[in-house]
Amino acid sequence: MLCNSSCGTCNSNGVWPYSFNMSIFNCSFHGANVECEISFGLGRGWTPTHGGGKSFNACMAFDISIYFIVFVYKRSAASTLLSDPIEKLGWLADGVTTATRSFEAPPGSSPLFTGISSFGWELLETDGLVDRGRYLESYHFSLTQPRMSSDSKFAYNVSLGLSDPSLTTVPSRARYHVDALTLLAPSEPLPMATLQAVATVCKDDPGTEFYCSDLDLNASLIDTVPLQLN
Repeated sequence: MLCNSSCGTCNSNGVWPYSFNMSIFNCSFHGANVECEISFGLGRGWTPTHGGGKSFNACMAFDISIYFIVFVYKRSAASTLLSDPIEKLGWLADGVTTATRSFEAPPGSSPLFTGISSFGWELLETDGLVDRGRYLESYHFSLTQPRMSSDSKFAYNVSLGLSDPSLTTVPSRARYHVDALTLLAPSEPLPMATLQAVATVCKDDPGTEFYCSDLDLNASLIDTVPLQLN
């Protein structure tokens, strides 16, 4: 994140966030191309107590790097996707929570890979104060790969939560969510190949005087990356 000093005083290059959401969805083939939609949202405000003389600066530019994996495989009767939405409601001071998720695998199939398709959090209230912004140190959203726990069941762990400097942060309730997807494939091994690619998207924002051309980037929310699939 980078504060634009032309819009006023810059106390730092950080923000007081109250929500954060990221997701990838609607992946489908269009001819020889795989197209996916990516959504990102960041809600930011002012520290609830309005202390420290740090006023809200509306001009804040940010870079986002999103890393994702696309599986391309031949469908079969035993191939399926299992969706697992997880939500946690608690207090910011609760820290990071880890839960074990357990499922029954369909006959003739086993879990190949589990990934996160969406994650995020939102602060719900701020100890009676209007603004929900917070000092935050880090956020934790992760999962382990599935392991068969018996002949037909598999399980994985999901971790979610935020960390904050508790001595200087007003208490707040929070809602967290993770959407996990597990690819279930026939029990016999599938041929695997790995390819990597980098795509870049950028959006002009005249309100904050941010222009993609300043970074030698094209102003486009779509980028096509060719991959040679055998």
